[in-house]
Amino acid sequence: METYILAKGLHAPYNLGEAVILRNLVRVMFEVYGDQLKVISLVDHSRYQRSVTDPRVSYVEPTCNFYVDSLRVAVQALRSIPARKSRATSIHVSGISHLAAMSILRQIGGKLRLIPHFYLLQHSYMTRHFAELNNLSLHIQSRLASGAITTSPAIASALKSFGFGQVHHIPPPTDVEALRPGDKRLGVKRLNRDLQLSINVDSFVMVYLGHINPLRFPYEVLLRAARMLGSKGVPWEFVVLTPSFRRNALFAKEVLESAKNLRVSDRVHIAVVDLAEDAKAAAYNAGDLVLFPSHGPTAVDPPLTVLEAMACGRVVLASPVQSVPLVITQNENGLLADFRSPKETCELMYSLYRDEERRGRIGAKARSLMVDQYSMDKVKEKICTLAFGNS
Repeated sequence: METYILAKGLHAPYNLGEAVILRNLVRVMFEVYGDQLKVISLVDHSRYQRSVTDPRVSYVEPTCNFYVDSLRVAVQALRSIPARKSRATSIHVSGISHLAAMSILRQIGGKLRLIPHFYLLQHSYMTRHFAELNNLSLHIQSRLASGAITTSPAIASALKSFGFGQVHHIPPPTDVEALRPGDKRLGVKRLNRDLQLSINVDSFVMVYLGHINPLRFPYEVLLRAARMLGSKGVPWEFVVLTPSFRRNALFAKEVLESAKNLRVSDRVHIAVVDLAEDAKAAAYNAGDLVLFPSHGPTAVDPPLTVLEAMACGRVVLASPVQSVPLVITQNENGLLADFRSPKETCELMYSLYRDEERRGRIGAKARSLMVDQYSMDKVKEKICTLAFGNS
């Protein structure tokens, strides 16, 4: 069966969760479909590195209009599909405008199988006006689509309520070979060397990877909790690595200013940087504890940084947002906290600091879950079952 993927930003640096998921999914689908898979990606110039692209992907240079560009990607796909094969062709749509692309594909392509991908539904925190427009768009998409794919069981239920027929839940494919447990000292050494940081390897190191904003990164709670940790005699360090977007750089200054006011700036290390996969693994392994303190649905679902840290066998302390509670079983393969109270957050951190054996046990179970359910091979089995009825 000839299959197409129409996407945006399928190139380095992979500093967006949806781009990482799509990259890994494309790798898996090339293994499943081979030469029958064609991939067309719109370039995201906000993070484009021309020298690091995938030779198997056809790239479309953008104009200034996202919806027009989505139509252009769809038209390029239509031009390469022989009319006689249209009924046997599936087109996956991810990252570009679902509505724009599927409208022209359905109008001109007729019986094509159109399958939009959903990694995040943002309507839950939009203003009422934009939420209503978004909901209307989803209803229209459900009429155009032949089915849908999502990485989130929560989103799968929402899509069915909007009228989508076949909705398939596929776990986010996680590269558990690239992201695997490693030595903390080597991880800290690499961060200090590559990013010019000064992390003390003998400290209790807490790591956060991802975008930073008031909803996703409540720094006042985190810094106050860490300062309380210090009052208990814990030699802590806090490492924040955030992708190189201007909004992250601006917010990083705000975090550092707060750390200075709380007199803990010497223990807070922030780098605005795009990490390669091996550097990302080193960053997770540098931490005794990895945090995901979001107060709302601000990341792809489930949050990729949670899965990646678990793949590295790290203890994750995360908010019970999105589908995180479906991934983390409390005190078994991770811990859940609401990150509202500095005192309660500190107590959780302190309990983990005091029990290294517990951290090792939780991290091992986290790694086991990722290998058993989220690895590239497991996702490949799932896709084979959906595509061919067997694994």
